[in-house]
Amino acid sequence: VTNSSSVFSHLYELFLRLSKLLDERKMNSEYPCLAHPTLIRITLRNCIPDKDVKARSLTMMKQSSFNGKSLLQHENFNERVRIFRRATSFLVEDLLSKLSSGSKLNITRINVGTSCFPDLKNKKNPRDLCNDDSKSIDKFFQIQGRSTENNTFHTPFSQSSSSADSLQPYLSEK
Repeated sequence: VTNSSSVFSHLYELFLRLSKLLDERKMNSEYPCLAHPTLIRITLRNCIPDKDVKARSLTMMKQSSFNGKSLLQHENFNERVRIFRRATSFLVEDLLSKLSSGSKLNITRINVGTSCFPDLKNKKNPRDLCNDDSKSIDKFFQIQGRSTENNTFHTPFSQSSSSADSLQPYLSEK
């Protein structure tokens, strides 16, 4: 790929594949309403044919926030490609200008990726482990090394000591 129009034509194919992967991911998520990306990343690798240069290629990446929720609300793939293009065009243009500034443009790798899915962040919430059962929250805190009774820590060296007592040796040393 030696010019910017070729880069965008190859991106079209990647946008279609990524759109289908995001649909599949949404179908398999526990929280489909939160299974959308909030970050998009573009990576380009430019081959440098100069023999005097030690590194034969230069890879650059740029990322930006992304409204994946609006993307997944559209069923039409052409509309999705337009949303992808709008979100990435300034990233690609910036990368192309940096890559072509010192040498001839010869793109050998183009990658598009999305990340930061809110449904994965939601799994870390202890309330998700509760499921309206107060004993499940106790299990969460026991896994984390704490007890919900009397605010104590479970350590392998003591049977039941308060948090202040178990930290006392560390607090008194300077």
